[in-house]
Amino acid sequence: MKHPTYTNNQLERVSDICKGLAVRLGGVENVTFEDNETTFAQTLERITKTIAFLESVPKEAFDNKEGTEVNIQAGSKTWTFTGLNYVNDFVIPNFYFHLVTTYALLRKEGVPVGKLDFLGAA
Repeated sequence: MKHPTYTNNQLERVSDICKGLAVRLGGVENVTFEDNETTFAQTLERITKTIAFLESVPKEAFDNKEGTEVNIQAGSKTWTFTGLNYVNDFVIPNFYFHLVTTYALLRKEGVPVGKLDFLGAA
């Protein structure tokens, strides 16, 4: 089943935000994905690969990183964070922004998802 390309873009950002956290604070080498998903199956595969990448990072890689300097470059703008502020002020808000946008776009397209789906309730 094909789904709107703009939902792919949102989920690609969710994936990249999560990978960026592991790279910037966990100190691991990034894994590049092609950003070419066009079906739900391909999108689910990307999510699975993202989770596997995150699970490959040792938990200890994040120990004592609260004060680590993190710089994010976007065009001509650079944001500088501590590790803790990077997670709280950049990663978490961006993760939820793109995840909720995906959810809203899917609902707009008639995909039968509801609040309990978003919350992850069984």
